[in-house]
Amino acid sequence: MTAPAIPNASDAPRWLQTLQYTFNPLESMDQAAVRCGDLFNAPVIGKHAQVLFVSHPEAIQKFFPATPKN
Repeated sequence: MTAPAIPNASDAPRWLQTLQYTFNPLESMDQAAVRCGDLFNAPVIGKHAQVLFVSHPEAIQKFFPATPKN
């Protein structure tokens, strides 16, 4: 099974995306969710780090589909 591709939040340069998420995080996330759907990557911390955002709670099931074992 192949993992689904996760789109980047924006094609803007990394430094600009970081500024957008720093100064206007909610609007930035809303815009990315409209463009990309429930799951998207964004470079909001560090030089090389990517953060996975989940804009809808049920979307996390794509990554954790099984029930936890006790």
